[in-house]
Amino acid sequence: MSAFLIVQTNFTNWKALQRALVNMGFSLDKQVFSITPKNLKGYLNDTRQDKAQLILPKCFVGRSSNDLGFLKGEDGKIKAIVSEFDQKNNYGKEWLNKLKMHYNAHAVQMKYSEQGWQCKKSFAANGEIVMEISK
Repeated sequence: MSAFLIVQTNFTNWKALQRALVNMGFSLDKQVFSITPKNLKGYLNDTRQDKAQLILPKCFVGRSSNDLGFLKGEDGKIKAIVSEFDQKNNYGKEWLNKLKMHYNAHAVQMKYSEQGWQCKKSFAANGEIVMEISK
């Protein structure tokens, strides 16, 4: 049985996180969101004590994977909850860094759009996101 590990992030906006997860291949219909935290499932479909508000069910994560989860802490920051197994396989530091990049782009886009700015996102040859912001 793989233990779930909590990964600190600077995420605070659920909508920006959900949009970033779409960029990472988890369409909205593959995301389960609940204001009240729900238990995560292990690879044997066993219910774990760890809880999350945004869950990527294991059936969409990988064959031998556990659920991936996200939970907002008292400090307002959303923590990623990823099993040891999944961190060693497809959802480790590189995946989280890419998620952070997409999250930041969406957070910026949402903030400037609310203020009436036009935001255009594109990708540089090295894979980085380029934001073009204009009035």
